[in-house]
Amino acid sequence: MFNVCLPSDHPINEQSVPDGFLPILPHLWARDIRKRMAYNANSYLASESVVKSHRESASSYVLLIPD
Repeated sequence: MFNVCLPSDHPINEQSVPDGFLPILPHLWARDIRKRMAYNANSYLASESVVKSHRESASSYVLLIPD
């Protein structure tokens, strides 16, 4: 995972961006972001069609959604 709003050399991205990565432009401003509570605390999403996968060579998880 990496932050698409920050450059590849920013410490939060720690060399985890793909080759040729460029941050989103124009930059997002705090006033452009809206937060909305879609689910109550302690709730969860479930689906029989979503599978969680973890590759040993990567430190992140990938959700596979079959067609």
